[in-house]
Amino acid sequence: HIIDNSCGKGAFLTEIVDRYCKAYIDVHGNTNGLKHELETYIHGIEIDEVCWGLTIVNINRVGLKYGLENVEWDVVHGDALEVDCFNGKMDYVVGNPPYCNVHDFGEKYDTIKKFSFAQGGMSDIYLVFFEIGINMLNEKGTLLYITPSSWTTSIAGKPFRKYLIDTNKLSDVVVIGHEKVFKNATTFTMLTEICNDGNYDDEFAENVTLYKYNPENVDIDYIESRKLSVFTIGDSFCFND
Repeated sequence: HIIDNSCGKGAFLTEIVDRYCKAYIDVHGNTNGLKHELETYIHGIEIDEVCWGLTIVNINRVGLKYGLENVEWDVVHGDALEVDCFNGKMDYVVGNPPYCNVHDFGEKYDTIKKFSFAQGGMSDIYLVFFEIGINMLNEKGTLLYITPSSWTTSIAGKPFRKYLIDTNKLSDVVVIGHEKVFKNATTFTMLTEICNDGNYDDEFAENVTLYKYNPENVDIDYIESRKLSVFTIGDSFCFND
């Protein structure tokens, strides 16, 4: 089971569906049963009605590539802050959650501030989506988000950092630095992977690998990797490569 809980126009889901279809055909040699599996294992949430509609259009196009029609996609038109039907069920949670200061959410401010990861100063909504995503994971699930890198040092990121230190579930990070991943965004971004099935018994971050983004070739085989050295500074932690 995999979900993008802020799927926008479906950029991640279209790739997920395409990969799932290819893998299914590689294993089975046909598409018999593929429609049912797509309806069962691929999930999404999107609050904006127009974007939600475009997601359905886009993933339907992928399905048609493989001769699949009338797929009943499990993509919810709703607010991820309030949707809990996926909690504890997902093998994978992926996405590019919204980046927006909590004070810009008007009437939803009180709802957002109820989340544990929103208790650190002037929080950003993407921190709340970390909590939402973690809640969706099953006992062996993995979360992978692309977000601003500010959570590593900001006051707002303190509750999230404490969670990572206390649970030792941080698996890998990809530091993208000054490279612009999104055309119209100037935010410094990073990829963060959190795993429930790591069985990490050592001290925090001994199992964490830091990947350095290579804009010339983003294939993971060509990304320089090395162990991540983490040290605490007061209530925070910093990455030191």
